[in-house]
Amino acid sequence: MHARRPEQHARMPRARRPRLGLYLPELDPSLETDSVRRTNAVIRQLLARRYELAEPQHADLIVQGALTRAPEAGWVAPRLIFAHGALGDPGHWLLTVPQVRACDVLALTSSSDRAIFERLAGEPRCRTAWLPLFVDTNVFQPRPALRSAVRERFGVPEHAPLLLTVSALAPGKNVQSALLLLRELRRELPEARCLVVGDGPQAYLADLAQRLGLAAAVSFVGPRSRAELSDLYAAADLLVHLTLNRKESFGLVSVEAQASGVPVLAARWGGVADTVEHGVTGYLADSYLVGPERRVDWLALVPHASELLTNPASWRRFSQAARKRALREHSIAAFARRLYRLLDRMTATPDRRPLRLSPAAQDLVVAFASRAIEHPELTDSAELSESLRDPFDGTYAYRNIHEQMALPHPPERNAEAIAYRLLDAELDGQTLHIRDPMWKVSVPLTAAERAVWQLLETPRPRADVEARAPTNQAALATLYARGLAGLTRRASD
Repeated sequence: MHARRPEQHARMPRARRPRLGLYLPELDPSLETDSVRRTNAVIRQLLARRYELAEPQHADLIVQGALTRAPEAGWVAPRLIFAHGALGDPGHWLLTVPQVRACDVLALTSSSDRAIFERLAGEPRCRTAWLPLFVDTNVFQPRPALRSAVRERFGVPEHAPLLLTVSALAPGKNVQSALLLLRELRRELPEARCLVVGDGPQAYLADLAQRLGLAAAVSFVGPRSRAELSDLYAAADLLVHLTLNRKESFGLVSVEAQASGVPVLAARWGGVADTVEHGVTGYLADSYLVGPERRVDWLALVPHASELLTNPASWRRFSQAARKRALREHSIAAFARRLYRLLDRMTATPDRRPLRLSPAAQDLVVAFASRAIEHPELTDSAELSESLRDPFDGTYAYRNIHEQMALPHPPERNAEAIAYRLLDAELDGQTLHIRDPMWKVSVPLTAAERAVWQLLETPRPRADVEARAPTNQAALATLYARGLAGLTRRASD
Protein backbone atom coordinates (compact mmCIF):
# COMPACT_ATOMS: atom_id res chain seq x y z
CA MET A 1 0.00 0.00 0.00
CA HIS A 2 2.80 2.38 0.90
CA ALA A 3 4.49 2.90 -2.45
CA ARG A 4 7.62 4.97 -2.90
CA ARG A 5 6.92 8.63 -3.56
CA PRO A 6 8.83 9.94 -6.56
CA GLU A 7 7.86 13.29 -8.02
CA GLN A 8 6.29 12.41 -11.37
CA HIS A 9 6.68 15.72 -13.11
CA ALA A 10 8.89 16.94 -15.91
CA ARG A 11 12.30 18.17 -14.75
CA MET A 12 13.25 20.58 -17.56
CA PRO A 13 14.21 23.87 -15.88
CA ARG A 14 12.78 27.05 -17.32
CA ALA A 15 14.95 29.96 -18.41
CA ARG A 16 12.91 32.14 -16.04
CA ARG A 17 10.58 31.49 -13.21
CA PRO A 18 6.99 31.05 -14.32
CA ARG A 19 4.34 33.72 -13.79
CA LEU A 20 1.72 32.30 -11.50
CA GLY A 21 -2.01 32.69 -11.40
CA LEU A 22 -3.53 31.86 -8.02
CA TYR A 23 -6.83 30.37 -7.06
CA LEU A 24 -6.35 29.92 -3.33
CA PRO A 25 -9.68 30.59 -1.63
CA GLU A 26 -9.18 31.28 2.04
CA LEU A 27 -11.09 33.01 4.79
CA ASP A 28 -9.49 34.93 7.62
CA PRO A 29 -6.18 33.06 8.21
CA SER A 30 -6.78 33.30 11.96
CA LEU A 31 -9.76 30.96 11.62
CA GLU A 32 -8.56 27.98 13.59
CA THR A 33 -11.07 25.37 12.47
CA ASP A 34 -10.23 25.15 8.77
CA SER A 35 -6.80 23.74 8.05
CA VAL A 36 -7.26 23.91 4.27
CA ARG A 37 -7.85 27.65 4.31
CA ARG A 38 -4.93 28.19 6.70
CA THR A 39 -2.74 26.13 4.38
CA ASN A 40 -3.82 28.16 1.36
CA ALA A 41 -3.05 31.41 3.17
CA VAL A 42 0.52 30.27 3.82
CA ILE A 43 0.93 29.02 0.23
CA ARG A 44 -0.16 32.44 -1.05
CA GLN A 45 2.48 34.13 1.11
CA LEU A 46 5.21 31.75 -0.03
CA LEU A 47 4.41 32.21 -3.71
CA ALA A 48 4.14 36.01 -3.48
CA ARG A 49 7.70 36.15 -2.13
CA ARG A 50 9.25 34.36 -5.08
CA TYR A 51 7.11 34.65 -8.19
CA GLU A 52 5.53 37.25 -10.38
CA LEU A 53 1.77 36.95 -9.98
CA ALA A 54 -0.71 37.42 -12.81
CA GLU A 55 -4.35 36.83 -13.54
CA PRO A 56 -4.92 33.14 -14.31
CA GLN A 57 -5.69 33.79 -17.98
CA HIS A 58 -2.25 35.44 -18.41
CA ALA A 59 -0.20 33.05 -16.27
CA ASP A 60 2.32 30.36 -17.21
CA LEU A 61 1.06 28.16 -14.40
CA ILE A 62 -1.97 28.26 -12.12
CA VAL A 63 -1.85 27.15 -8.49
CA GLN A 64 -5.22 25.94 -7.26
CA GLY A 65 -5.73 25.37 -3.54
CA ALA A 66 -8.51 22.79 -3.70
CA LEU A 67 -10.04 20.33 -6.15
CA THR A 68 -13.26 22.32 -6.43
CA ARG A 69 -13.23 24.28 -9.64
CA ALA A 70 -13.05 23.51 -13.34
CA PRO A 71 -10.67 25.54 -15.51
CA GLU A 72 -12.45 28.57 -16.91
CA ALA A 73 -12.44 29.39 -20.60
CA GLY A 74 -9.40 31.63 -20.35
CA TRP A 75 -7.38 29.27 -18.16
CA VAL A 76 -5.11 27.55 -20.69
CA ALA A 77 -2.07 27.20 -18.44
CA PRO A 78 -1.38 23.95 -16.60
CA ARG A 79 -2.56 23.86 -13.00
CA LEU A 80 -0.90 22.61 -9.84
CA ILE A 81 -3.87 21.41 -7.80
CA PHE A 82 -3.74 20.56 -4.11
CA ALA A 83 -6.05 17.58 -3.72
CA HIS A 84 -6.13 17.57 0.11
CA GLY A 85 -8.65 14.84 1.04
CA ALA A 86 -10.64 14.93 -2.19
CA LEU A 87 -9.42 11.61 -3.57
CA GLY A 88 -11.01 9.77 -0.66
CA ASP A 89 -14.45 11.18 -1.50
CA PRO A 90 -16.57 9.51 -4.23
CA GLY A 91 -18.34 12.83 -4.78
CA HIS A 92 -15.11 14.33 -6.07
CA TRP A 93 -14.55 11.43 -8.47
CA LEU A 94 -18.04 12.14 -9.84
CA LEU A 95 -17.91 15.93 -9.99
CA THR A 96 -14.41 17.43 -9.87
CA VAL A 97 -11.72 14.87 -10.72
CA PRO A 98 -12.97 14.58 -14.34
CA GLN A 99 -12.31 18.33 -14.66
CA VAL A 100 -8.58 17.74 -14.20
CA ARG A 101 -6.68 17.79 -17.51
CA ALA A 102 -3.70 15.76 -18.66
CA CYS A 103 -1.53 18.89 -18.55
CA ASP A 104 -2.30 19.51 -14.86
CA VAL A 105 -0.40 18.20 -11.83
CA LEU A 106 -2.10 16.91 -8.69
CA ALA A 107 -0.19 17.61 -5.47
CA LEU A 108 -0.67 14.60 -3.20
CA THR A 109 0.21 14.51 0.49
CA SER A 110 0.49 10.76 1.09
CA SER A 111 1.33 7.40 -0.42
CA SER A 112 -2.28 6.28 0.15
CA ASP A 113 -3.55 9.14 -2.02
CA ARG A 114 -1.07 8.06 -4.69
CA ALA A 115 -2.42 4.52 -4.47
CA ILE A 116 -6.04 5.72 -4.70
CA PHE A 117 -5.19 7.77 -7.77
CA GLU A 118 -3.40 4.86 -9.44
CA ARG A 119 -6.43 2.63 -8.79
CA LEU A 120 -9.15 5.01 -9.95
CA ALA A 121 -7.59 7.20 -12.65
CA GLY A 122 -7.81 5.97 -16.22
CA GLU A 123 -6.07 7.19 -19.38
CA PRO A 124 -5.34 9.92 -20.12
CA ARG A 125 -4.32 10.85 -16.61
CA CYS A 126 -2.58 13.85 -15.18
CA ARG A 127 0.81 13.88 -13.52
CA THR A 128 1.18 13.73 -9.75
CA ALA A 129 3.70 15.15 -7.30
CA TRP A 130 4.34 14.21 -3.69
CA LEU A 131 4.03 17.37 -1.58
CA PRO A 132 3.40 16.67 2.12
CA LEU A 133 1.93 19.51 4.14
CA PHE A 134 3.49 21.50 6.95
CA VAL A 135 3.01 22.93 10.39
CA ASP A 136 4.41 26.11 11.90
CA THR A 137 7.33 24.70 13.88
CA ASN A 138 7.69 28.00 15.72
CA VAL A 139 4.16 27.72 17.09
CA PHE A 140 4.49 23.99 17.66
CA GLN A 141 7.76 23.39 19.47
CA PRO A 142 8.79 21.79 22.77
CA ARG A 143 7.87 24.04 25.71
CA PRO A 144 8.80 22.09 28.84
CA ALA A 145 8.66 25.23 31.00
CA LEU A 146 4.89 25.38 30.48
CA ARG A 147 4.16 21.80 31.54
CA SER A 148 3.36 22.39 35.20
CA ALA A 149 1.26 25.53 34.67
CA VAL A 150 -0.83 24.01 31.88
CA ARG A 151 -1.43 20.83 33.85
CA GLU A 152 -2.54 22.87 36.85
CA ARG A 153 -4.93 24.83 34.62
CA PHE A 154 -6.63 21.61 33.51
CA GLY A 155 -6.49 19.83 36.85
CA VAL A 156 -3.90 17.24 35.83
CA PRO A 157 -1.42 16.17 38.55
CA GLU A 158 2.21 16.96 37.78
CA HIS A 159 3.40 13.37 37.52
CA ALA A 160 0.28 11.71 36.07
CA PRO A 161 0.81 10.13 32.62
CA LEU A 162 -1.18 12.34 30.22
CA LEU A 163 -2.59 11.32 26.85
CA LEU A 164 -4.01 13.84 24.41
CA THR A 165 -6.49 13.38 21.57
CA VAL A 166 -7.04 16.22 19.09
CA SER A 167 -9.79 15.94 16.47
CA ALA A 168 -13.37 16.71 15.68
CA LEU A 169 -15.59 14.54 17.88
CA ALA A 170 -17.00 12.73 14.86
CA PRO A 171 -17.44 8.93 14.74
CA GLY A 172 -14.76 8.42 12.07
CA LYS A 173 -12.14 10.17 14.20
CA ASN A 174 -12.44 7.16 16.53
CA VAL A 175 -11.87 8.86 19.87
CA GLN A 176 -13.87 5.95 21.31
CA SER A 177 -10.93 3.61 20.70
CA ALA A 178 -8.61 6.05 22.45
CA LEU A 179 -10.82 5.75 25.56
CA LEU A 180 -10.71 1.94 25.34
CA LEU A 181 -6.92 2.19 25.09
CA LEU A 182 -6.82 4.43 28.17
CA ARG A 183 -8.89 1.93 30.16
CA GLU A 184 -6.39 -0.84 29.38
CA LEU A 185 -3.39 1.40 30.04
CA ARG A 186 -4.75 2.25 33.49
CA ARG A 187 -4.58 -1.43 34.47
CA GLU A 188 -0.80 -0.85 34.52
CA LEU A 189 -0.69 2.91 35.15
CA PRO A 190 -3.78 3.76 37.22
CA GLU A 191 -2.96 7.49 37.35
CA ALA A 192 -3.06 7.90 33.55
CA ARG A 193 -5.34 10.67 32.28
CA CYS A 194 -6.60 11.92 28.92
CA LEU A 195 -7.57 15.35 27.64
CA VAL A 196 -9.97 15.24 24.68
CA VAL A 197 -9.63 18.32 22.46
CA GLY A 198 -12.16 19.03 19.73
CA ASP A 199 -15.60 20.23 18.76
CA GLY A 200 -18.67 18.11 18.19
CA PRO A 201 -21.19 15.97 20.06
CA GLN A 202 -19.62 14.42 23.13
CA ALA A 203 -22.60 12.74 24.80
CA TYR A 204 -21.66 9.24 23.58
CA LEU A 205 -17.98 9.67 24.49
CA ALA A 206 -18.84 11.04 27.94
CA ASP A 207 -21.18 8.08 28.51
CA LEU A 208 -18.49 5.66 27.34
CA ALA A 209 -15.97 7.20 29.71
CA GLN A 210 -18.47 6.80 32.55
CA ARG A 211 -19.16 3.14 31.74
CA LEU A 212 -15.43 2.41 31.48
CA GLY A 213 -14.79 3.92 34.90
CA LEU A 214 -12.88 6.84 33.38
CA ALA A 215 -15.12 9.76 34.33
CA ALA A 216 -12.48 11.23 36.64
CA ALA A 217 -9.64 10.46 34.22
CA VAL A 218 -11.03 12.04 31.03
CA SER A 219 -11.66 15.74 30.48
CA PHE A 220 -13.40 17.16 27.41
CA VAL A 221 -11.85 20.58 26.87
CA GLY A 222 -13.58 21.61 23.62
CA PRO A 223 -11.97 23.21 20.55
CA ARG A 224 -8.80 25.21 21.10
CA SER A 225 -6.84 27.80 19.14
CA ARG A 226 -3.42 26.87 17.79
CA ALA A 227 -1.74 28.80 20.61
CA GLU A 228 -3.81 26.96 23.21
CA LEU A 229 -3.15 23.68 21.47
CA SER A 230 0.58 24.36 21.61
CA ASP A 231 0.22 24.75 25.40
CA LEU A 232 -1.64 21.44 25.64
CA TYR A 233 1.10 19.63 23.74
CA ALA A 234 3.56 21.06 26.30
CA ALA A 235 1.56 19.36 29.05
CA ALA A 236 1.06 16.02 27.27
CA ASP A 237 3.20 12.89 27.28
CA LEU A 238 1.66 11.17 24.23
CA LEU A 239 -0.76 11.98 21.42
CA VAL A 240 -3.27 9.22 20.61
CA HIS A 241 -4.56 9.57 17.04
CA LEU A 242 -6.61 6.52 16.03
CA THR A 243 -8.56 8.21 13.24
CA LEU A 244 -10.27 6.07 10.61
CA ASN A 245 -11.74 9.08 8.84
CA ARG A 246 -12.51 8.29 5.21
CA LYS A 247 -10.68 11.42 3.89
CA GLU A 248 -7.56 11.18 6.08
CA SER A 249 -4.96 12.18 3.49
CA PHE A 250 -2.48 13.66 5.98
CA GLY A 251 -1.90 13.44 9.72
CA LEU A 252 -1.80 17.14 10.59
CA VAL A 253 -2.24 16.77 14.36
CA SER A 254 0.34 13.98 14.49
CA VAL A 255 2.84 16.34 12.87
CA GLU A 256 1.89 19.16 15.26
CA ALA A 257 2.51 16.83 18.20
CA GLN A 258 5.86 15.63 16.87
CA ALA A 259 6.96 19.21 16.20
CA SER A 260 6.13 19.83 19.87
CA GLY A 261 8.30 16.88 20.91
CA VAL A 262 5.35 14.62 21.76
CA PRO A 263 5.56 10.98 20.56
CA VAL A 264 2.48 9.70 18.71
CA LEU A 265 0.40 6.53 18.95
CA ALA A 266 -1.63 6.31 15.74
CA ALA A 267 -3.59 4.10 13.40
CA ARG A 268 -1.74 3.00 10.27
CA TRP A 269 -4.50 4.55 8.20
CA GLY A 270 -4.36 6.70 5.07
CA GLY A 271 -2.03 9.67 5.21
CA VAL A 272 -1.38 9.31 8.93
CA ALA A 273 0.87 6.33 8.21
CA ASP A 274 3.35 8.57 6.37
CA THR A 275 3.66 11.08 9.20
CA VAL A 276 4.80 8.75 12.02
CA GLU A 277 8.06 6.81 11.85
CA HIS A 278 7.18 3.57 13.61
CA GLY A 279 9.52 2.81 16.48
CA VAL A 280 11.31 6.16 16.11
CA THR A 281 8.84 9.04 16.56
CA GLY A 282 5.91 6.95 17.79
CA TYR A 283 4.08 3.74 17.02
CA LEU A 284 1.50 2.69 14.43
CA ALA A 285 -1.22 0.08 14.94
CA ASP A 286 -2.53 -1.99 12.03
CA SER A 287 -5.78 -0.77 10.54
CA TYR A 288 -7.78 -3.11 8.33
CA LEU A 289 -11.11 -3.67 6.62
CA VAL A 290 -13.84 -6.04 7.72
CA GLY A 291 -16.31 -6.05 4.85
CA PRO A 292 -17.32 -2.40 4.53
CA GLU A 293 -16.09 -1.52 8.03
CA ARG A 294 -12.82 -0.09 9.35
CA ARG A 295 -10.95 -1.39 12.37
CA VAL A 296 -7.71 -0.58 14.19
CA ASP A 297 -5.75 -2.90 16.48
CA TRP A 298 -5.58 -0.31 19.27
CA LEU A 299 -4.52 -2.78 21.97
CA ALA A 300 -1.16 -3.17 20.19
CA LEU A 301 -0.30 0.35 21.31
CA VAL A 302 -0.82 -0.20 25.04
CA PRO A 303 2.57 -1.87 25.74
CA HIS A 304 4.31 0.85 23.73
CA ALA A 305 2.49 3.55 25.67
CA SER A 306 3.46 1.90 28.94
CA GLU A 307 7.12 1.69 27.92
CA LEU A 308 7.30 5.35 26.87
CA LEU A 309 5.50 6.53 30.01
CA THR A 310 7.65 4.55 32.44
CA ASN A 311 11.05 4.88 30.74
CA PRO A 312 12.15 8.55 30.69
CA ALA A 313 15.20 7.83 28.53
CA SER A 314 13.06 6.11 25.90
CA TRP A 315 10.53 8.95 25.94
CA ARG A 316 13.30 11.57 25.50
CA ARG A 317 14.74 9.64 22.57
CA PHE A 318 11.37 9.51 20.83
CA SER A 319 10.64 13.16 21.66
CA GLN A 320 13.92 14.37 20.18
CA ALA A 321 13.51 12.22 17.07
CA ALA A 322 9.95 13.51 16.60
CA ARG A 323 11.07 17.14 16.72
CA LYS A 324 13.95 16.51 14.30
CA ARG A 325 11.71 14.72 11.83
CA ALA A 326 9.09 17.48 11.94
CA LEU A 327 11.75 20.10 11.20
CA ARG A 328 13.27 18.04 8.41
CA GLU A 329 10.07 16.89 6.70
CA HIS A 330 7.19 19.16 7.73
CA SER A 331 8.40 22.67 8.47
CA ILE A 332 7.19 25.56 6.33
CA ALA A 333 10.75 25.88 5.02
CA ALA A 334 10.83 22.21 3.94
CA PHE A 335 7.45 22.60 2.23
CA ALA A 336 8.59 25.79 0.48
CA ARG A 337 11.69 24.08 -0.93
CA ARG A 338 9.60 21.26 -2.38
CA LEU A 339 6.97 23.65 -3.73
CA TYR A 340 9.50 25.97 -5.38
CA ARG A 341 11.41 23.07 -6.93
CA LEU A 342 8.19 21.62 -8.31
CA LEU A 343 6.97 24.89 -9.83
CA ASP A 344 10.35 25.83 -11.30
CA ARG A 345 10.55 22.46 -13.09
CA MET A 346 6.97 22.14 -14.24
CA THR A 347 6.69 22.40 -18.01
CA ALA A 348 3.66 23.06 -20.11
CA THR A 349 2.25 20.18 -22.11
CA PRO A 350 -0.20 20.58 -24.99
CA ASP A 351 -2.48 17.77 -23.80
CA ARG A 352 -5.61 19.34 -22.29
CA ARG A 353 -7.83 16.29 -22.52
CA PRO A 354 -9.81 15.62 -19.34
CA LEU A 355 -8.74 12.85 -17.02
CA ARG A 356 -10.70 9.65 -17.54
CA LEU A 357 -11.94 7.30 -14.84
CA SER A 358 -10.90 3.67 -14.57
CA PRO A 359 -13.62 0.98 -14.58
CA ALA A 360 -13.34 0.80 -10.78
CA ALA A 361 -13.91 4.54 -10.52
CA GLN A 362 -16.85 4.35 -12.89
CA ASP A 363 -18.45 1.72 -10.65
CA LEU A 364 -17.83 3.95 -7.64
CA VAL A 365 -19.43 7.07 -9.11
CA VAL A 366 -22.40 5.11 -10.46
CA ALA A 367 -22.99 3.72 -6.96
CA PHE A 368 -22.61 7.19 -5.46
CA ALA A 369 -24.97 8.84 -7.96
CA SER A 370 -27.51 6.03 -7.60
CA ARG A 371 -27.50 6.41 -3.83
CA ALA A 372 -28.04 10.17 -4.24
CA ILE A 373 -31.12 9.50 -6.40
CA GLU A 374 -32.45 6.84 -4.01
CA HIS A 375 -31.94 9.03 -0.92
CA PRO A 376 -32.69 12.66 -1.75
CA GLU A 377 -32.68 13.43 1.97
CA LEU A 378 -28.90 12.89 1.95
CA THR A 379 -27.76 16.21 0.54
CA ASP A 380 -24.21 16.17 1.87
CA SER A 381 -21.38 14.37 0.06
CA ALA A 382 -20.07 12.98 3.35
CA GLU A 383 -23.45 11.43 4.21
CA LEU A 384 -23.73 9.89 0.77
CA SER A 385 -20.19 8.56 0.95
CA GLU A 386 -20.82 6.99 4.34
CA SER A 387 -23.98 5.35 2.98
CA LEU A 388 -21.82 3.45 0.48
CA ARG A 389 -20.38 1.43 3.39
CA ASP A 390 -23.77 0.16 4.52
CA PRO A 391 -23.03 -3.29 5.97
CA PHE A 392 -25.93 -4.71 3.97
CA ASP A 393 -24.68 -3.32 0.64
CA GLY A 394 -22.98 -6.32 -0.89
CA THR A 395 -21.31 -4.36 -3.68
CA TYR A 396 -19.36 -2.11 -1.30
CA ALA A 397 -18.08 0.26 -3.96
CA TYR A 398 -16.03 2.18 -1.41
CA ARG A 399 -13.55 -0.69 -1.07
CA ASN A 400 -11.56 0.62 -4.04
CA ILE A 401 -10.66 3.63 -1.89
CA HIS A 402 -10.35 2.03 1.54
CA GLU A 403 -8.11 -0.81 0.36
CA GLN A 404 -5.50 1.83 -0.48
CA MET A 405 -5.66 3.25 3.05
CA ALA A 406 -5.42 0.08 5.17
CA LEU A 407 -4.95 -3.67 5.03
CA PRO A 408 -7.75 -5.23 2.97
CA HIS A 409 -8.50 -7.97 5.53
CA PRO A 410 -7.85 -8.69 9.22
CA PRO A 411 -4.16 -9.60 9.48
CA GLU A 412 -3.10 -13.14 10.29
CA ARG A 413 -2.21 -13.65 13.95
CA ASN A 414 -0.43 -16.62 15.52
CA ALA A 415 -1.33 -18.63 18.62
CA GLU A 416 0.62 -16.20 20.83
CA ALA A 417 -1.72 -13.32 20.03
CA ILE A 418 -3.82 -11.53 22.65
CA ALA A 419 -7.60 -11.62 22.12
CA TYR A 420 -9.78 -8.71 23.22
CA ARG A 421 -13.05 -6.88 22.67
CA LEU A 422 -12.38 -4.51 19.80
CA LEU A 423 -15.54 -2.37 20.13
CA ASP A 424 -17.87 -0.85 22.67
CA ALA A 425 -20.77 -3.31 22.68
CA GLU A 426 -23.30 -4.89 25.05
CA LEU A 427 -24.49 -8.48 25.02
CA ASP A 428 -28.25 -8.77 25.52
CA GLY A 429 -29.48 -12.34 25.37
CA GLN A 430 -28.40 -13.75 22.02
CA THR A 431 -27.69 -10.35 20.46
CA LEU A 432 -24.64 -8.12 20.62
CA HIS A 433 -25.65 -4.46 20.44
CA ILE A 434 -22.77 -2.37 19.15
CA ARG A 435 -22.74 1.11 20.63
CA ASP A 436 -19.80 2.39 18.62
CA PRO A 437 -21.25 5.15 16.39
CA MET A 438 -19.07 4.08 13.46
CA TRP A 439 -21.07 0.84 13.21
CA LYS A 440 -24.14 1.03 15.40
CA VAL A 441 -25.86 -2.27 14.62
CA SER A 442 -27.08 -5.39 16.42
CA VAL A 443 -25.46 -8.72 15.64
CA PRO A 444 -26.83 -12.17 16.60
CA LEU A 445 -24.24 -14.47 18.19
CA THR A 446 -24.15 -18.21 18.62
CA ALA A 447 -23.83 -19.72 22.09
CA ALA A 448 -20.10 -20.35 21.51
CA GLU A 449 -19.55 -16.81 20.27
CA ARG A 450 -21.36 -15.42 23.30
CA ALA A 451 -19.19 -17.50 25.61
CA VAL A 452 -16.02 -16.19 23.98
CA TRP A 453 -17.29 -12.60 24.10
CA GLN A 454 -17.85 -12.93 27.83
CA LEU A 455 -14.34 -14.39 28.29
CA LEU A 456 -12.89 -11.29 26.63
CA GLU A 457 -14.13 -8.90 29.31
CA THR A 458 -10.40 -8.52 29.89
CA PRO A 459 -7.80 -9.26 27.18
CA ARG A 460 -6.32 -12.73 27.39
CA PRO A 461 -4.01 -14.96 25.35
CA ARG A 462 -5.62 -16.52 22.33
CA ALA A 463 -4.33 -19.94 23.35
CA ASP A 464 -6.05 -19.61 26.72
CA VAL A 465 -9.38 -18.71 25.10
CA GLU A 466 -9.20 -21.58 22.61
CA ALA A 467 -8.20 -24.14 25.26
CA ARG A 468 -11.27 -23.56 27.40
CA ALA A 469 -13.77 -25.26 25.08
CA PRO A 470 -13.63 -27.19 21.78
CA THR A 471 -15.85 -24.63 20.06
CA ASN A 472 -13.86 -21.58 21.14
CA GLN A 473 -11.31 -21.65 18.33
CA ALA A 474 -13.96 -21.37 15.62
CA ALA A 475 -16.01 -18.88 17.64
CA LEU A 476 -13.02 -16.57 18.22
CA ALA A 477 -12.07 -16.80 14.54
CA THR A 478 -15.60 -15.75 13.61
CA LEU A 479 -15.63 -12.81 16.03
CA TYR A 480 -12.27 -11.67 14.63
CA ALA A 481 -13.35 -12.03 11.01
CA ARG A 482 -16.50 -10.00 11.72
CA GLY A 483 -14.58 -7.19 13.40
CA LEU A 484 -16.03 -7.77 16.87
CA ALA A 485 -12.93 -9.15 18.58
CA GLY A 486 -9.34 -8.10 18.05
CA LEU A 487 -6.17 -10.17 17.94
CA THR A 488 -2.93 -8.37 18.61
CA ARG A 489 0.67 -9.46 18.64
CA ARG A 490 2.55 -9.53 21.90
CA ALA A 491 4.73 -6.46 22.31
CA SER A 492 7.87 -8.55 21.80
CA ASP A 493 6.68 -9.99 18.46
